[in-house]
Amino acid sequence: MKVLTSTTNNSAGGAAKSCIRLHQALLEDGVSSELLMLEHPHKEIPHGHSFYEFHVNEQRRKKKSIPLSKKIYTKVLYELGRDEEAIFNKKMTYEAKIISQKKYGSETFHFAHSQYRIEQHPLYKEAEIVNLHCMINNFLDYTTFFANKLKPIVWTLHDMTPFTGGCVYSEGCDGYISGCTNCPQLKGTDNSNYTADTLKVKQKSLEGMKNFTIVSPSIWLLNESKKSSLFKDFRHEHIPYGLNSKVFKPRDKAYSRDILGLPVDKPVILFVSHNIHNQRKGYQYLSDALKALKLQDKVTLCAVGAKSTESTNNGFIELGSFSDERLMSMVYSAADIFVIPSIEDNLPNTVLESLLCGTPVIGFPIGGIPDMVKSGVNGYLCDNVSVDALAKQLNIFMDNPKIFNREQIRDEAVKKYDSSVQSRAYIKLYNELLQNN
Repeated sequence: MKVLTSTTNNSAGGAAKSCIRLHQALLEDGVSSELLMLEHPHKEIPHGHSFYEFHVNEQRRKKKSIPLSKKIYTKVLYELGRDEEAIFNKKMTYEAKIISQKKYGSETFHFAHSQYRIEQHPLYKEAEIVNLHCMINNFLDYTTFFANKLKPIVWTLHDMTPFTGGCVYSEGCDGYISGCTNCPQLKGTDNSNYTADTLKVKQKSLEGMKNFTIVSPSIWLLNESKKSSLFKDFRHEHIPYGLNSKVFKPRDKAYSRDILGLPVDKPVILFVSHNIHNQRKGYQYLSDALKALKLQDKVTLCAVGAKSTESTNNGFIELGSFSDERLMSMVYSAADIFVIPSIEDNLPNTVLESLLCGTPVIGFPIGGIPDMVKSGVNGYLCDNVSVDALAKQLNIFMDNPKIFNREQIRDEAVKKYDSSVQSRAYIKLYNELLQNN
């Protein structure tokens, strides 16, 4: 079985990590998996390839083979704005302008056009099955990629982008069900209806697709995709993320705090987000809840991610970002509780990482968080999305911080979320799709 796994980048975001983890798990299970990224994969990733490198080489090769007369003709067309590259650049400039006009604090947008042709890469041609993941930053051109409707395609969802008119999360809007007209996130931009145009491009591209399967890590995102006008008629499967349980495991708490420079005489509340300013991650809810309970001096709030330099509170410690997963497991092990106040999310890797390290979790009842957090068993699920609801659960935890059995939390998480569980589910799906192709 030859599988091509593809995503855009190596970023610290959960989507890229999840894709890479699945690729590595497939290799460990004997599957011939190749990972194709737009940018250069990190050296430690086996069988990783850069599409951009291929793209640049192809462009050079084509330019060398073009006769001088055609080069002159093409240049004239470009100056007149009538050749393919000029039209594409104009479209990209227009889309970039719309994105720049969006309101501050929400996710960026991703549209349906790209200069890249993944289907021309040798690894695509060799693959028996293609598994798309987070295809953002103009990596995937819907029209050309889906022109070949013979090869089985699996698309693993990490957010709502694939089936919306461009938004990563809809922020409560259900436009993707009917047509994405008058996008509220683009209100005030030059064209709030550009999302509808984008969705039409996607819909036309997928016409006639047969062997196309949507995989969602969370039940919530699975149901949203099933409702979408773009994906509603395609097959859907639910396969949660998987992590290496030999890496994410409980470490000695006292030793971990000593290494990280965290106090040993106070409860440690952990918050993790690549960007603290991302409103979707809900940091302000946690900050306000701690203030409401007057806990600032009684606990240590430890944050992992890009430093904000917003707080001078002695009880607030920003550790910065970590690329080393073993060090990150020490962070979870050092914490008494991990709080994830996201107001929209799929199946956050951070929750799985915390549970595999035996650390209980408090979160809002949104997205895939209810899939993972069971109140009174491995953490607490808030009644609703509000500061008061979060403060209530934090207060319950502070009254009895040792109520949870960390070994039990770890054992149950391994059964559900070890990487081998995920890879076996994907291998079963791949085999079925190939047999039916």
